[in-house]
Amino acid sequence: AMGIPGRFASAIRARLDDDLIGLTLRVGRAVCGVCTDIEDIVHRRRSILLIGQAGAGKSTVLRELARLFSDACQQTVVVVDTTNELGGFGTVHHQALGTRDITRLQVERRPELFQVMLDAVQ
Repeated sequence: AMGIPGRFASAIRARLDDDLIGLTLRVGRAVCGVCTDIEDIVHRRRSILLIGQAGAGKSTVLRELARLFSDACQQTVVVVDTTNELGGFGTVHHQALGTRDITRLQVERRPELFQVMLDAVQ
């Protein structure tokens, strides 16, 4: 995956042998206030399940939840990402995730995702 530093944009190349057979471009955005309807759930630290089709805004909501936990709830936030879609591309997390204690972990291969997430919370 490739990306643009400071942006929620990535390009994922699909290859078969040495031939390029596909290219997926993803561009995300940060929308402050998108979680207003569930903010009381966030403050009560209740579980939240996000389900939706591609493009429905799940990643946008996750970014805003990270910001709320970081800034409003004063919590440490760990973002584990395989595509740079949530935390932005580059060595510094995107400011939309919040301004407090944010750790962004980039995972190169999907099979490593579970172990990285487990290590992050232990």
